[in-house]
Formats: sequence, structure tokens, C-alpha cells
Amino acid sequence: MKKIVLCLIIMLCLTGCSIEYNIEITKDDFNESTTIMTDTRMTETYQNESLENILSKISNNYYEPIYFNDENYDYYVGGKQDNVVFYDISPFQKDYLLGVNLKHNFKYNDIYRSNIIKNCFNELSIQNSDNYILLRTDNNCKAFREYSLLENITINIKTSLEVIASNADKVENGIYTWVITRENYGNKSVHLTYNLGNNNIIDNPIDNDKEEENKPDEKPQESEERIVNNKMNSLIIMISFGILIMVLTIVIKRKKTRL
Repeated sequence: MKKIVLCLIIMLCLTGCSIEYNIEITKDDFNESTTIMTDTRMTETYQNESLENILSKISNNYYEPIYFNDENYDYYVGGKQDNVVFYDISPFQKDYLLGVNLKHNFKYNDIYRSNIIKNCFNELSIQNSDNYILLRTDNNCKAFREYSLLENITINIKTSLEVIASNADKVENGIYTWVITRENYGNKSVHLTYNLGNNNIIDNPIDNDKEEENKPDEKPQESEERIVNNKMNSLIIMISFGILIMVLTIVIKRKKTRL
């Protein structure tokens, strides 16, 4: 099989399709759910077969790795393979909309490898600064160049964590929404900054707070005593230096008197 990524999009794009990307962010997880759908009222077919039948086959016998360009997956062979994690794929239908849904629960350290995300954006940057997480994509959604009949992508990010800033088009009921279309895909990015709180999710983090806790406590009394001692030592050195100068001066004067 020729290497293809998300070939079901190609089938759906024959009639025009929309993508709804939903992700729920918790302290530890990124719950990703993507729906690729088309309007069945267009009543078009692919290779003399209805979209309903095609989508049914995809839902029951199609495997898509969760990681972009998974090195363990042979795309030319296709199908289910060992040592590869695949999306949970199920059929989707709502009113006149028909499609498929792909789900997976990613962790903080691997969400950047998401196959869905990497098929839309070349870059997903995740930065952690003092438990403030900044998510940022590049501003060019390449999916619109690869799939000519893709109409729009709606991105919904939901989280109960405190959101500090975002460039979302709309915020409603705690859901941050971006709408990418064929008109704006070349200059549209996703930015979201949220507060993780006291939770650390990076593997083997350097916890400065814990390092400070592990240091022996310095008692104020001991600190004051050390300051006093330092001052006394400095004073003794200065007095000693002064006495030395006085002695040298007396010796020099006596030598001059004898001469």
C-alpha cells in the first residue's frame, strides 16, 4: 500500500469536509477527540460506493497510528501491526453529518507527536515555566494545502485549569475555540497559556522547592552569631595591621636616630 496519512480525509474531501478537533486538558493528560465529517445531502459517491458504506468500512477495518510518522509502523503494508498504538476509531453521525471519530489519551510528554496535530501544523511548542504551560502552534495549517476540498477546521480546547491568556476566536462555557478556514489558514495559529498549579508533570523534574527543603534549616540565632564573629575577625585584623604599622614606624625612627 502506498504511504498515505489519514486517507479517510481524502475520501471525505471528495464531497467537501469539515474537521472538529476537541482536546480536554487536565494536569496530566491531553484527551484528544477528532471528528472528520461531511454533509450527506450532497449525495456523492466514491468509486460507485456510497459514503455511508465507505465510512462503515473505515470504522471497522482501518488503523491509524497515534504518532506522526511512527517509526514502528510500515505504511506501505498498512493494517494492524505489532508494537504500534492506534487511534480508537468509531463512526459518527449527527443529523445530516456523517463521518468518523478518532480518539486517544496523550500524556504531557507525547502530545507533540499527535498524528492529528502534525497533519495540521508543522510545529507544536510546549513550554513549562514555573508550572505555567504555554501551548503554541505555527501559523500555517498545512492540511488545507494537502486536501483541496477541506472547508474548515474547528479547534476546541477545554480545561478546568486556570487559563492565563489565549488568542482564541471565542470563549464560551470554559471552551476555547479557534476556527481555521481556507481564507485564514496561512496566518492562523493557536496560543494558550494556563496555570498548572502545584503539579509537576515532567519526568524527573528538578524541583527547586524540594532542593531548598532538603537543605538544613539555618537558625536566625546561628546566622547572627556568624555575622558578629565575622565582624570581630575583621576588627582584629585591622587592629593587628595598625599595631604592625606602629611597630615598623618606631623601628625606622630608632634606626634614623642612631645614624
